[in-house]
Amino acid sequence: DGKEALYSTPTMEYPGTVKFGVHGGFPIADMEKRSFEPDHSLIHQYLKPFLKTEMKTINYDKPAIEEMCLYTVTPDEEFIMDRLPENPNIIVAFGFSGYGFKFGPLLGRVLAEMVFNQESELTKEFRKNYSISRPGIINPKPKL
Repeated sequence: DGKEALYSTPTMEYPGTVKFGVHGGFPIADMEKRSFEPDHSLIHQYLKPFLKTEMKTINYDKPAIEEMCLYTVTPDEEFIMDRLPENPNIIVAFGFSGYGFKFGPLLGRVLAEMVFNQESELTKEFRKNYSISRPGIINPKPKL
């Protein structure tokens, strides 16, 4: 629908605060030339109106800090947990798209089951949904 997603989480780096953010942005082609300045238009367009109407006790006009954060995002914004098709003894887990931390215990369980070849139905379902071979993630090697 064109709207940016909002998120919040307690912060470890700034005790006593809660981080509110806008999940959105743009690809960065050159990490050496990226801006460290947050996109204030996203904050004003999405975050402040939400805080004003939904979180009335928060002083949204004067945030403690504004900063830009980076995280990896897969093309479909879903993470990858799978065995490499060419080397099934290698397990990969990446691209948690800025929200994987919320699933830490579950992801650990799934990865442990994969490592010990004791995959439950849950883990099999994860591998199906978060496969490295799903459309748009990797380009298959062309047949010569």
